[in-house]
Amino acid sequence: MSSSSPPSRLDRQPCRPVSSSSTLSLTASGLALSFVNRSPAWSTTRLSAAAAALQLLPSGELRLLDAANASLWSSFDYPTDTLLPNQLLPVSSQLLTSAVDENDPAPVTTASSSHAVL
Repeated sequence: MSSSSPPSRLDRQPCRPVSSSSTLSLTASGLALSFVNRSPAWSTTRLSAAAAALQLLPSGELRLLDAANASLWSSFDYPTDTLLPNQLLPVSSQLLTSAVDENDPAPVTTASSSHAVL
């Protein structure tokens, strides 16, 4: 993805679900999810440094870390239609729910406080 792309979300293509045979790859460039035919389904945004590790926290937050264990990317920064306890929801962010049909991704805009904690 180019740096001008909008933030990626796990439900970026809600009309094209991935199968259990799809591939999730971790490289220095980040995470990438591919369909069975190897075409891209989703990937993280461009990282500021090379990814060295993937961390899943007890909260459910998924993070990509650099060699010094600094966070490069966090799943909590890109909320979808499933929010976890203590996940912050930034003002004016959009939640994308499952699509009603191919022409309706059903975006939902958040409340007006600076952050909402669920």
